Amino acid sequence: MNYVLASEVYPTTIRAMGVGVSSSIGWLGAAMVPIATQVLVISHPVAVLCTKGSLVLLAGLAVICLPKDTTYIRLQEFIGQKTSNSNLPDTTVKEETP
Repeated sequence: MNYVLASEVYPTTIRAMGVGVSSSIGWLGAAMVPIATQVLVISHPVAVLCTKGSLVLLAGLAVICLPKDTTYIRLQEFIGQKTSNSNLPDTTVKEETP
């Protein structure tokens, strides 16, 4: 998901650094969570379950807030570049008048 969303939303100049940093943080978190969970489940089982449940709900809310679909929209290649969508096909829905 990280790679697909970054390539659709961010300009080329910051895309590589953003994807690299977020991937590194993701791998670090993936390595730390099993160890931390094993230690914490023994001492505070209810707190761990509530925390993980709230994180799942937070992730669901984050998915709802994802950016709009970028189909048929010309994306920026560089920060500050103005885009023109004049040569893309017209995809607006036209209402029929009776």
